[in-house]
Amino acid sequence: MDTTGLRLQNVEVSIRKSVTPSFLVGLGYIFTFGRYTANDAKPHYNQVNVGSDYFLSKRTDLYLDGIYQRAGGAAAVAQIYSLSPSTTKSQWTAILGIRHKF
Repeated sequence: MDTTGLRLQNVEVSIRKSVTPSFLVGLGYIFTFGRYTANDAKPHYNQVNVGSDYFLSKRTDLYLDGIYQRAGGAAAVAQIYSLSPSTTKSQWTAILGIRHKF
């Protein structure tokens, strides 16, 4: 059981735009802030997401996403989703894939 008493909250703003009927782009910003009750430390994170989606058919699409995160406050390192933590206060990743819906 976690005894640090960490509580995190997110604020998110995002927008997406259909450039053509088959091409979609998006941009998002997430601010995460929190507090450890054990020592009153206050970590926070700034994250920017950029993505695009190209539909080959109704069920198949190609996607490309980029994510950048910067840790601040009491946060020692950045960590995007389930990736390993960065060794610094910033981290980025890119995701490219093809998706087929059954």
